[in-house]
Amino acid sequence: MMGKGIRNLSANSKITSYNITLDTQTNHEVGQMDNIWLFSNRGVLDTKGNQVDNVPFQGPVLASAVKNDQIAVVVDWHQVWLYQDERWEQIAKTDWKIQCLCWMGNGELLVGTNEARVAALKNNQLNFLAGFDQVPERKLWTTPWGGAPDIRSFATATDGTLYANIHVGWIAQSKDNGESWNNLKDGLEMDVHQVVVNPKDPSIVIAATASGFYYSRNTGKTFACTSQNLPHHYQRACAVFPSGKVFLTSTSRGPSGGSANLYRSSDNCQNWQQVKGLPDQIVRNINTFQIVVTGRESALVIIEDNQLYETTDLGVNWRKVETQFPHLYGAVVVQSLN
Repeated sequence: MMGKGIRNLSANSKITSYNITLDTQTNHEVGQMDNIWLFSNRGVLDTKGNQVDNVPFQGPVLASAVKNDQIAVVVDWHQVWLYQDERWEQIAKTDWKIQCLCWMGNGELLVGTNEARVAALKNNQLNFLAGFDQVPERKLWTTPWGGAPDIRSFATATDGTLYANIHVGWIAQSKDNGESWNNLKDGLEMDVHQVVVNPKDPSIVIAATASGFYYSRNTGKTFACTSQNLPHHYQRACAVFPSGKVFLTSTSRGPSGGSANLYRSSDNCQNWQQVKGLPDQIVRNINTFQIVVTGRESALVIIEDNQLYETTDLGVNWRKVETQFPHLYGAVVVQSLN
């Protein structure tokens, strides 16, 4: 589906178009990698490691949010660019450090920043949400090193419920497009690294945390740790396939990595099996956003920050994409019109 055009938000914006459109069905075909964009410290790459043509920026691309035929990306921590109708346009530039993005059900784009703040992006401006600033538990939010917390990831449920992962401060939830927020913490580890919602069942919320994988069956009212059978419990990334039945999560020895690996579960996260095909020794953590579901049975994982592996069987077996990559932060599915 193509969009109806974007409004020029800046008279000085330079727009360049090229023949790529978002794959809104995420029908990533088995073995076909030409409809993937990779986000790197050198901009947007294809899976052969080449820079995608006519992208008007080359700085680090750190996070993204997709909605129908639109994709928004964080560039160099301080810019937001929008892709729509075969065009790129810068829609925000700020002194705030931007960590993540999320589309709301009302079509507005949410921005998560340092100092654990959330803003709606309107007319090139970050409009910080008073409801998020007023979360009572905010005074408890912290970091292991004593600095200010930040927003590490967002998730949106199919019913429109929003989730914001505070690092460090549990998960906040909004059911009214960001007007008010509730801090979810019953049974949940405080140090959350990624929050994800089941695409088939909005009542199921999962979290990768510093002490394991946490699972909620009731929209986050209560959580339980379900990764006790794993050899290590430090986690930074998690994902779920479109069926809502198969889950992935990363593990390591701790914040500095060591013995990192990837596990899958097909029984509502009660039991986990190590996947096949990854290296025996992985040093660096598989980080937030580095597990990317690309289709019904396909996904990518970034290991050591610069190696890419693909699965086409719901995460059982993985194969290396034989390309030399720079630092990779994540990926998104697109579809060529050629």
